[in-house]
Amino acid sequence: MPYLQLMETVAPDRYLPFVIRTRLLFQNGRDDAVYTPQEIDDFQSSARCRKTVKWYGAGHWLNETAVAEWGPG
Repeated sequence: MPYLQLMETVAPDRYLPFVIRTRLLFQNGRDDAVYTPQEIDDFQSSARCRKTVKWYGAGHWLNETAVAEWGPG
């Protein structure tokens, strides 16, 4: 199976509309060169659960502030 076809089977936008019984944290970079703000908003809006949306002065790869707020340890 080609790589892109395989990745489509696990793409988050395919499953996000079905997430309803949890709370999500979306962290976004204001200078993301991969996704437009509209694409990001559309993706996050498809989640029907409670969510928190945060924006950072970063690109697609988030900065230390975002990592610290996520708190994985």
